[in-house]
Amino acid sequence: MTMAVNNRAITDEYFRCIYEKDLHTQTQLTKTTARVRDHLTNETKLMAKRREMQQLDNALKGQKEEYFMKMQALEHRRNDLIEKERNFKISILKFDYFLKDNEVKRKRALEKAISEREIQATMAKEILAYVELVEKYVEYGKTLRSNIDKYSHYNEYLDDVAKISVDLTNARSVFARYNTLLAVYGEMFDEEQANQDTIEKCRLQLAKFREEKQTELLECSNRLAKLHTRLEFVKDKSLYWGSVWSRLQSTSSMKTLELGTLKMTMFNLMELVSEHSKLLDPTEEPEVELSTLEQLARIETFVLDRMEIAEAFKRAQHAASETDQSGESFQCGQ
Repeated sequence: MTMAVNNRAITDEYFRCIYEKDLHTQTQLTKTTARVRDHLTNETKLMAKRREMQQLDNALKGQKEEYFMKMQALEHRRNDLIEKERNFKISILKFDYFLKDNEVKRKRALEKAISEREIQATMAKEILAYVELVEKYVEYGKTLRSNIDKYSHYNEYLDDVAKISVDLTNARSVFARYNTLLAVYGEMFDEEQANQDTIEKCRLQLAKFREEKQTELLECSNRLAKLHTRLEFVKDKSLYWGSVWSRLQSTSSMKTLELGTLKMTMFNLMELVSEHSKLLDPTEEPEVELSTLEQLARIETFVLDRMEIAEAFKRAQHAASETDQSGESFQCGQ
């Protein structure tokens, strides 16, 4: 892509230079023949113009062929350059691979030498440790030999004991019996220790169980005391509510009696109101059964009406008495 753009730019630059050169030549010819054209006919001028155009086309074709030849030579040189560059890159890659391979081999050899040195140092340390161990075993063997020489009379003593005993035959049987008894003792000791541990665990569990049961007993005692207290409280409350219930029953009976009395009184009053209404208006139709509130409202209206009538009557009497007193005083004055 970049190569094509570069070729296009070179081609444009080349044709631009050729065009400028031809334009300059044409300008010079135009200036030279300007004075001659003024004296020529139109056909002569057209023929001259065609001749000039033919000359320019021929010159341009020659220059194009020369340009294409140069471009082919440049393309061939560019291809050769690309091939040489590719070969050079391949050579560089091969040389780089050769250097890396040599570096890897050098590092591998160096690591191998270092590991061999470490192995040699480790083996030298092990050899020294084995030499010291052999020396210790030699010293230990000397000690064992000296101990054998020192305690050999005990072996003779054990042989004498074995000869005296019925079940034992030699010193080794004595050692075997001793080891057996020692093993049995160890087993019995371990069993006794396990039994002691079990007894101790049982004792701890018993103490814990007793403590838990004492705690539960104390909690039950506390709960029992609280329940006794609650029982006394409930008894007191039951006595109180029993008295309250008796009082409510007596109060209910009294209220029921009062309610019956009120209903009878209201019924009597309602009968009076109805009779009074019939006296005032004999043609009035009998009323349907009214509710308690409606009956009270009617009785209240009736009482209020009677009270207003009584007040009006009192005012009329008072006015009549005042009139009589004023007439008597007037007569006395005459």
